[in-house]
Amino acid sequence: MKFSKQLLFVLNLILLLSNACKSQEEKKGSNVTFIINNETNNSVLIRTEQYYHNLQNNEIISHKKNDTLRLKINGYLYAYFSHKDAYADTVLIASNDTVKIHATAASIQAANVNPHQLDNFFSADALRKSNNFKIDSLSRLFYSINTKLPALKGYSEFSKFQTYPLKVNRPAFVAKNAEFSQLRAMLYQDYMYKIKTISNSADHPQPLITFLKYKTNADYYEKLSLLFNLSNSKSVADSLNSRTFINNDLINNPYCNKILIPFLKRKVIVQKADYSRSKEYINFKEAYDYAPKFLQGDLLKYARYLSLEKMMEYDESTVEIKKRYTDFNNLYKDLKLDASLKQKLSGIINDKMQAIEDLVLYGVNGKETTLRQVLNEAKDKVVYIDFWASWCAPCREAMPKSLSLKKEFENKPVLFLYLSIDKDRLKWEEASGIEGLAYNNYQILNQYNSKFLKQIALSTIPRYMLYGKNGVIINKNAPGPSSEEIKKLINNYIK
Repeated sequence: MKFSKQLLFVLNLILLLSNACKSQEEKKGSNVTFIINNETNNSVLIRTEQYYHNLQNNEIISHKKNDTLRLKINGYLYAYFSHKDAYADTVLIASNDTVKIHATAASIQAANVNPHQLDNFFSADALRKSNNFKIDSLSRLFYSINTKLPALKGYSEFSKFQTYPLKVNRPAFVAKNAEFSQLRAMLYQDYMYKIKTISNSADHPQPLITFLKYKTNADYYEKLSLLFNLSNSKSVADSLNSRTFINNDLINNPYCNKILIPFLKRKVIVQKADYSRSKEYINFKEAYDYAPKFLQGDLLKYARYLSLEKMMEYDESTVEIKKRYTDFNNLYKDLKLDASLKQKLSGIINDKMQAIEDLVLYGVNGKETTLRQVLNEAKDKVVYIDFWASWCAPCREAMPKSLSLKKEFENKPVLFLYLSIDKDRLKWEEASGIEGLAYNNYQILNQYNSKFLKQIALSTIPRYMLYGKNGVIINKNAPGPSSEEIKKLINNYIK
């Protein structure tokens, strides 16, 4: 009898530990299995939304004809499937699901073996149909799809896509203010109806209900964002910045990035976007620095993490990124976020942003040299590089500003270096004479096989770069010569 009680105690203990481990495993998330039948020679991309609880494992790529891959997720997410010759397909997935993917030359189709039924969530009663009709009618007063123009089609490495241009009636946002207010009110009413319906559902598991509430919140945010982008309405901006979206639970929302990053741009960042560079530049240094005025707790921490990511994306100064990365680690000591940052920013953090391949250059003096040699000779100077060409109208238009900037720093340790991607030497020499580029002006000879140009992703000109002393890249996409920001940067690094 005593032995039986001891055995029963041990069995109960094992069961308790087993349930605890199972609960912990569910909390961490479980794998979704993807079975791929690929009839093409294209790689297949599988991805989910990236957010705080899904930082590093949000996409996988298959290069095989027949493949089985697994992706760990926590709860419910939408998965997106694509290859470069097909429009993406979307399927709702959850832990332990199995999804079959069939890729053909012109399409990709995915099917969950055990699909999650969502059809019975929102009833199509007469009142709801009437409200939807009113929303559509009101929306068309302000914008509609322009069917007279063809769809805008594009391609990426893993997908093709198309969008339809909007026909926007901008004066209506002012002239029809009452209708605009009614549209916003009805969108909110529709949002609250959906949230209430989801919350009252007794036919679906709680994790699915939670996910659908997040998805509904993100959909409502997207509709308001469109209205704001078209109208620049302060009242819409106030709604977007409200606690309906910006709250402590946002960090658990799979669509957090799509809400939080626009909030940082719209509310936190003071400096306007800079278009003097080869691509749009947004000052996420300010997002990192000023976020504590608007956010707190884990949401603040994650906002600053995203700001560091964006600083990398916008080719921010190495010094500025390192300074804030160090501050981030000292403040938060979050191993998960730190691991992700190290992976994504390792090149910057470890000072590996230097050129890995020389450019071969032909100077106006008729001699060949390399970029490395030029930088070595200017090791005690800050170097501002201007990529240009004789046929590039924006480059030529910006050249007077560039020469004016050069004159401003004439007696300071700054080298202004002009690198042309002209193929025709005579045209380059002629344009150089017209622009007055008698010194430190070179034609790039190996632009088509240069690893350096691939490293810096030189795809458009004019393009500007800034090197610090000793040949370390400060900014791969520096402000243009017409920007006040470049003067501040140069002055900062010549000290």
